[in-house]
Amino acid sequence: MAATFPVSPAPGETAVVGDRYYTWNDTDGLWENTGALTGSATIANLTITGSFTSAGTFSVGIIDVDNITIDGNDISSTDTNGNITLSPNGTGELVVSSVVNATRFISNITTGTAPLTVTSTTQVANLNVATAGSATTAGSATTAGTVTTAAQPNITSVGTLTSLGVNGVITGTRLVSNITTGTAPLTVTSTTQVANLNVATAGTATSATTAGTVTTAAQPNITSTGTLTTLSVDNITINGNDISSSTGDITLTPTGTNDVVIKSPLINGTITEDVYTISDGAGFAITPANGSIQRVTLGASRTPTASG
Repeated sequence: MAATFPVSPAPGETAVVGDRYYTWNDTDGLWENTGALTGSATIANLTITGSFTSAGTFSVGIIDVDNITIDGNDISSTDTNGNITLSPNGTGELVVSSVVNATRFISNITTGTAPLTVTSTTQVANLNVATAGSATTAGSATTAGTVTTAAQPNITSVGTLTSLGVNGVITGTRLVSNITTGTAPLTVTSTTQVANLNVATAGTATSATTAGTVTTAAQPNITSTGTLTTLSVDNITINGNDISSSTGDITLTPTGTNDVVIKSPLINGTITEDVYTISDGAGFAITPANGSIQRVTLGASRTPTASG
């Protein structure tokens, strides 16, 4: 075994030369032969400049081997930014039976081999994971398993859902259904009116139908209806062949100089009208009990005047 004595040794420093080790006596300024390297030995500080092989057990305070320093429970490198490489022989593995604390874990295994194998199914808190896929093809990223956290504020889109159950309110700019005709695109349990809902019914403008009751009184866009069973307008009610008033007289007022034309000769009830007499004294009156109006033809020289 080749070895040399260190230059400028510290008091009590130990050096190995051949099969013996020596201790530096700083008082006398010399190396003292401490003993042979057999059995067990306790050495305070050991400096080895060559190869060292021992068949015994040595207890030392600090061991420096090339760029590695072993001090108590600490293994460190002495070269600037030097890595510490642990290389098991062959297919051997690095097995750690306790907790590993580190700032970063980096795997350089090629794609096809899982870089991490986990036995526990317990959730890892605060683990931020970017799944496989590129930044521009987020749709290709996949995560196996089930997301157990209910609130997912960062999810802005999903794939095609077979069903969706929501207990709260859905807010969106548009709700679009692509279901084919024959299946209702929307099922509603509540009968409460939806405010501000503008709906185009199915069919053409002449065949469109809307089931239900229109609850808004003013409908300015309706210009025609089907056959009504009854119609009430202010105090007037039209029902069947009957036009009646809920209060007051019924007044028929044609526009301009037009007349009210009654085509039936029979009128039930009382008709109020002006009674005219002939200027030469020969008068006439409407007196039939059934209230019919008599047609009177005046001569060319007769001028009717109103009286009564």
